[in-house]
Amino acid sequence: PAYGKLGELQVLLSKGTTFQALSATLPPHILGAVKHELLIPSDHLSLTLLTNRPNITYAVTPLIGGPHNFRKFDCLIPPNYAAPMMIPKTLIFHDNKQEAVDASAYNNSHLPKTLQN
Repeated sequence: PAYGKLGELQVLLSKGTTFQALSATLPPHILGAVKHELLIPSDHLSLTLLTNRPNITYAVTPLIGGPHNFRKFDCLIPPNYAAPMMIPKTLIFHDNKQEAVDASAYNNSHLPKTLQN
């Protein structure tokens, strides 16, 4: 598995470079392999936080019209958006980088011109 190659990345870094491994989904046996591969000492700092928090809402949207139909994101930016309205922080997972870039451009185009990148 790819986790077994993490040590190769650490070797490429300068000695003493801080290295961290972040994941929300590592099962215990894979976490052990990652710690072993990265030579993480036993006295390391490990933060484990629950993702079930009141300020997080999970949603799954169906792929109506295919993965490149970004109209499903229209609910994220109100059509009458104007400052000082707040747009909630949102994290959207995509299957590949190009889809994420395209979705970002779509959402950006729905912002007022003064807020567009």
